[in-house]
Amino acid sequence: MKAIKILLFSGVIYLSSCSGNSENFQNRIISFEDLTIDTLRVNFVDRFYDFSFADMYHDEDRSLLYFFDPENFTIETLNLNSKTFNSPILLEREGVNEILEPTAIHVVSPDSILIIATDAMKLYMVNSEGKKFYQSDFDFQIPKDVFDADVAEFFIANYAYFPFRSYFNSQDNSLICNWIIYPEEGNLFKSIYENPQVAAFELDKKQVTAVYGKSPDIYQSSKIPREFNFCFDYHPQTGIWINYPSSNQVYHSETGFVSFGSNAFSTKNMGLFDREDQEPHDEEVDFNNRDNKYVNLMISHEGNHLIRMLAETHTDTKPTNNKQNAKLRLLIKKLNNDQVTEVKIKANQIDSYFMYAMPNSVLFLENINSKTNENEVVFYRVFLDNSLDATI
Repeated sequence: MKAIKILLFSGVIYLSSCSGNSENFQNRIISFEDLTIDTLRVNFVDRFYDFSFADMYHDEDRSLLYFFDPENFTIETLNLNSKTFNSPILLEREGVNEILEPTAIHVVSPDSILIIATDAMKLYMVNSEGKKFYQSDFDFQIPKDVFDADVAEFFIANYAYFPFRSYFNSQDNSLICNWIIYPEEGNLFKSIYENPQVAAFELDKKQVTAVYGKSPDIYQSSKIPREFNFCFDYHPQTGIWINYPSSNQVYHSETGFVSFGSNAFSTKNMGLFDREDQEPHDEEVDFNNRDNKYVNLMISHEGNHLIRMLAETHTDTKPTNNKQNAKLRLLIKKLNNDQVTEVKIKANQIDSYFMYAMPNSVLFLENINSKTNENEVVFYRVFLDNSLDATI
């Protein structure tokens, strides 16, 4: 068996059976301000914060946001209910509890935290005091009956713009996350599009047990840009969904490709971003001056809503006004019916890559370009309630 070269991204995925018939979708349009929102203002005086590598944990009494502080080499814990910080988890750079540079975390419980160190190609588990009780190298084998292809050596990496998520099952010691396969010969990006983007790893047996995903046909077009961020989400009750940034389709591990709403949400027909000075699009998007991407995907905490973030940046190429205009749309689909709600979001209102599930709600982060207080971080908790049914 040949070795594998894989770019590993931590990610999470959720599943549900839903109709791929876009003609039956019921589309509602509302504004971000029309939603039920709880604004959380947290004082970060003398604290470093970087939410590139973050994760959420919930129990009956609290919701905890964990994030890595690379300056102090600690994992910080913010209690979103009380808006207070717990004592930081101190990691060690050397010695018996050595942790090599973390690039992603997943909180199984407050006393069991998975750390992925992609440059070192290692996995760690630490407790609430930063003491290491598990370590594994990424020296996995891939059985031929799981994935049969000629690939190069094993490799893992992360990218800062990618929504980092992972799912670790402590009962069977398994991990679900993104991977990218480097072929022994041929084009890397062609390999990314043609091969599965998500894999399940059994850590005890050191092998890949399942692979998921296959890019839609649109990725055969030469106009599609080079993309790595096929983020995914997982829910034990619903399964795996995989996001394709330049496609109206998502991949569902049980039903295959699913159209996400009507053609109004397609990057081929961005009618939902009407501009007075803009002619309707042709069948194919010109990616030279327009970049329409589904930049994020997640499943709600209860597993009953599929959520995608759609971003459009349009460059005005007039000589006197060469600038980018950005817009965001949040698309929320109820998995038990064909209702899709489109939520309009003002430019620079929220961070498009920070999106975490909370009980009956979704947590967003204020866009850094909108900050008015350097020592304050603003979170928006958007409730998945009847406000989604409003129309304008």
